[in-house]
Amino acid sequence: MGQAATNEEIKFKATWLNSVSAGLFVGGFAVPYVTYVQKRIETSDSVHYIDFLLLVLVWGISAWMRWRGL
Repeated sequence: MGQAATNEEIKFKATWLNSVSAGLFVGGFAVPYVTYVQKRIETSDSVHYIDFLLLVLVWGISAWMRWRGL
């Protein structure tokens, strides 16, 4: 293989790993968090400040991932 083919292989592996990491993040953190917040809203009259802080944390992580190109 030439240098261009090797570079493409590296790019494909990186793209695959990025897709896997995004899937693990969504499946392991974002979906359970949204479910947790929905349950908290259903069972209480107000949303607590910790829910807001967790939402800001998730938004910050996703913004950082987009900025870093992950």
